[in-house]
Amino acid sequence: MSKQLEAELRVVLDAVPAGVLLLDTDGRVQFLNPAFAQLFGIDFRQARRAGHIENLELLLRNRFRGAKSLSFRWRASRDGESKPALDELELLNPVRRVIERSSLPVEDRDGRATGWLEIYQDITSRRHFQSKLLQTEKMAALGQLVSGIAHELNNPLTAIMGYAQLLLGRGLAPGHLTEMNHIYQEAERARRIVKNLLFFARENKPERSRSDLNEIVERTLALRSYELKIENIIVETSLAPDLPPTHTSCSRFS
Repeated sequence: MSKQLEAELRVVLDAVPAGVLLLDTDGRVQFLNPAFAQLFGIDFRQARRAGHIENLELLLRNRFRGAKSLSFRWRASRDGESKPALDELELLNPVRRVIERSSLPVEDRDGRATGWLEIYQDITSRRHFQSKLLQTEKMAALGQLVSGIAHELNNPLTAIMGYAQLLLGRGLAPGHLTEMNHIYQEAERARRIVKNLLFFARENKPERSRSDLNEIVERTLALRSYELKIENIIVETSLAPDLPPTHTSCSRFS
């Protein structure tokens, strides 16, 4: 390669936003760009002076989860696993990041290995987005499950309340009347919980609508009533009866 072509190639690689590391077959650092040093939070000149992958690894030894993670792919290539690979490194310092590494052998025109090239990219934001997307999908599946269970509970609750009302109208003895009232009240409470579950599990397109804040508070407290009870928490509410409806814009899903 001519000196001019080599200089032009270095200019191009220096401008690449991803970290670039080029090694020869013995692990000597042939090239690394400023983005590599910036990605790992080290001085570029110090990184360039490392000279060998093992020295570079020592320079970065406290920054990764796993002491030999930086030179892992090069060592595998040296031991005969000379093929393109893609893996991830967990960077702990100076900030926690997920780094994606693309590794591939460098060969001459005759197919002989002459070196090893690695390209590093920060994919922390991508991983965070994927995690959020997965959580959203889980919540959507949970909403469907809750909705299905709530609909299944509606039928037996309707039957219990219906029979309880019939028995209450038959002039029961005072003791039996009290017990039947208790059955009816608990069934009614369960019906309200099911209704609230269906309300919160319903998935709608985002839209602007008028909402009753008192109703939202009451439904939320009803859903949390059991948890509040076992934690010995008493919630006292003082809701304004003449509170005007409020315009909200949201997708009703929980």
